[in-house]
Amino acid sequence: MRNIDTFLGEIAASRQRAQIAERAALVATPDLSISPALEVALRHRFLISPVLAQSPSPHHSAYVGEPSCDRKQIEYWVATLGNVNRSLQIGEKSRVVALEIEDLCSAVPTLTDLADEDSSWQDSLQFTIGPRRFVLFEYAPFLRPLIGFAGIKLHIREGNRIPIPPSNTALYEIAYIDISAPLLPVPAWLR
Repeated sequence: MRNIDTFLGEIAASRQRAQIAERAALVATPDLSISPALEVALRHRFLISPVLAQSPSPHHSAYVGEPSCDRKQIEYWVATLGNVNRSLQIGEKSRVVALEIEDLCSAVPTLTDLADEDSSWQDSLQFTIGPRRFVLFEYAPFLRPLIGFAGIKLHIREGNRIPIPPSNTALYEIAYIDISAPLLPVPAWLR
């Protein structure tokens, strides 16, 4: 009898094979342009996928395909779907976690208490969705979920997805603060 992880792994592998077969028929055009924000995702090998919804929390049916960091797959999605939203898969497979600063006013005291004198974490790759800010870090095991801390949330759960640039919600553009910022290790105060 197969366990659930094996079963889900087989489904994901099957979907990835289908994506590869589907894109094999695409004739690449020399003028295909990948946005700088998608180049950031490719540079960091983020597992991303298109989202056919303009919501910061879309229904699972809005996601297209299996998340990928493969340039050919990303180019295929750009060529066939155009300028749609993107999502970033969080967790060990994607090698990334996200600190969401939901409300800066209530988050400042929390971050001051947690980070103490360490401000280096602020140099990591970040993007905004209106008043919210997401700070991305390299994945690390055994992180705490930060439940009960005012104004912040740590996205660590394997397979969860968050919107990522280049995307838009009905109200806000989702954009990087500094497109050339590095992806830093998780700071010690988050461990």
